[in-house]
Amino acid sequence: MNWWHKNNLRLIQNNLREIDANLDVDLLIRELKTYDANVLMMNAGGIIAFYPTQLEYHYRTPLQKKDLLREAVDKAHQNGMKFIARFDFSKAHESIFQRRPEWFYRTKDGREVNYHGIVHTCLNGDYQREYSLKMIDEVLEGYDVDGIFFNMFGYITFDYSGNEYGNCYCDNCKERFRDMYGLELPESNDVNDPVYQKYKQFQDRTTREMLERIRKLVDSKRKKVAIST
Repeated sequence: MNWWHKNNLRLIQNNLREIDANLDVDLLIRELKTYDANVLMMNAGGIIAFYPTQLEYHYRTPLQKKDLLREAVDKAHQNGMKFIARFDFSKAHESIFQRRPEWFYRTKDGREVNYHGIVHTCLNGDYQREYSLKMIDEVLEGYDVDGIFFNMFGYITFDYSGNEYGNCYCDNCKERFRDMYGLELPESNDVNDPVYQKYKQFQDRTTREMLERIRKLVDSKRKKVAIST
């Protein structure tokens, strides 16, 4: 039985902002110890890379002056804590959208959702299906993380303010749904509509497939790394 199955987690998550790229890790560790925390979960990548990524389409803030991920992992371990790397692939910086718009979510009328400079992606676009695996791989290869966590995994149709935009109608969704079911995407979310019922199956199938691909990648690197969504 590995560590995750035999310990009671006293986990604290730091949800970092872009301006936190040079966080005082020593102060953080001192504060965590006052709570007897044994797990630290902190942002690694996705919307923003909190380490010096070498990937072309992984946004790195110009404010970054150090490898925050390296320091946080090392100091957590030195103080007897496990470290979970937090990822969020549901959105990406608008500079990525400008170069690879085909990777992103689209409303029914073809618009993207740009929320204060970050743009909604789609589970069926290559940002999530392919490039996210490169980000995970880069972190697993370079950092001794104990677990990985994914925020807002799956089909996200609302922004951080709770505004609802509906199902994704990007070309990737249209093509995959047509290939799987021979149908066009449903016009509404009517639960009695047989096309919408197929669409819910489609969401489940594609989400599970992506999770299986992530698990396969992680197992090929380090089997004891925990995965959480």
